[in-house]
Amino acid sequence: MPRAFTRLFRPAALLAAFALLLPALVTVTAPPAQAAGNPAVSVTKLLDAIPTLAAQPSTTPWFDKTYTVSYPGSGPAILSANADGTFVLDPFDRLQVLVGGNLVVEESFWQDDCQQTTSQMFIPLDISSFLKAGQNQITLKFLNHCPRTGSTSGYFVVGPPGTQAPYDPPNSPTVCGTSDFIAVRGSGEHSGFGSTMGYLASSLKYAVHGLQEETIDYPAQDVDLGHLFSTYKPAYIASVKTGVANLQASITAYLKNCPSGYVVLGGYSQGAEVVRGAFNNLSNQQKGKIAAVVFFGDPLFNPKDKVIDRGSYGQSKGIDVTFLDYKVTKISGEFNQRFQNYCGGLDPICNFTAANIPACLGGSTINIYTCTHNQYVQNGWVDASIPGIIAQLQIRHVII
Repeated sequence: MPRAFTRLFRPAALLAAFALLLPALVTVTAPPAQAAGNPAVSVTKLLDAIPTLAAQPSTTPWFDKTYTVSYPGSGPAILSANADGTFVLDPFDRLQVLVGGNLVVEESFWQDDCQQTTSQMFIPLDISSFLKAGQNQITLKFLNHCPRTGSTSGYFVVGPPGTQAPYDPPNSPTVCGTSDFIAVRGSGEHSGFGSTMGYLASSLKYAVHGLQEETIDYPAQDVDLGHLFSTYKPAYIASVKTGVANLQASITAYLKNCPSGYVVLGGYSQGAEVVRGAFNNLSNQQKGKIAAVVFFGDPLFNPKDKVIDRGSYGQSKGIDVTFLDYKVTKISGEFNQRFQNYCGGLDPICNFTAANIPACLGGSTINIYTCTHNQYVQNGWVDASIPGIIAQLQIRHVII
């Protein structure tokens, strides 16, 4: 059996994992059901309630629940939850996931003692490598000593490769913040914010008072640059379409529940394409509530675009424009100053040339060590985007 793994989350990134931590006072467990339109996918709903939970000693499990689930022996097995509300975390909080009584995942949280955070989050976690064919017992345990409130829904989903967990757009948040940062991760990042957007989310949380943060669920289809991009075209396009629909749903839900709030959008790699598509689908009224947008490694990058292009880019266009024959819808002039589009000159995703490819070849995924596409945090461009975001929020009196 694979070894268990442990992760430590900074404040913004940890909220994605915290979506798993909101089990209900009354838990509803449904028998496995066939997902609509796909009989090969089995969905078991685990959690669905709105808990208000009292503090416990740090050594006392606030929640300890075991579920029996069936696994066919192959394919993804996704434990997922999405949540919204007001969460209070502390340095002693731990989430444990056990399979058959064996610890396979432990999530640890770094945060000031009992500091309150308001947010909306989604996290999927593939635990298939820890399961055996047939019946399995999954136990969720959580240790804490701070009170908390929130709402959640959760699922255990099995199916063929590419199966994704259901995503329930969040209900009304317990508290509406001044603004909502919605981030979309890049290709091959299969949960939460991903590394680039996670770093930006963490930084913005401290820079913008009252900022809520959330991410969306979508496949974020892997892409191997060692093969012809056309190999991935159907799956990639389907992945983007799913992301566009889910992002649009999240934007609509936030603006409905928090009509005085503004939205900041961020997209890395494939996520930038998702954000672009969702923005173009919004009504003019909704677009007016988008305070700022930032892209990193945009596959649809155009150096002649009228948005604010930043970075060391050359005159080449993005890889999707080159290989997928995308007709890029330009951002309307009244909105283009809200967009920052960062592209590194050696990044083959946003600035495609044959010479840029070798440094990004890394087996089944893009090489994380040598490829400029993976270095927007390290080279300082994520940090550089923050003043522009803050300036747009100040224009709208979100930050005074």
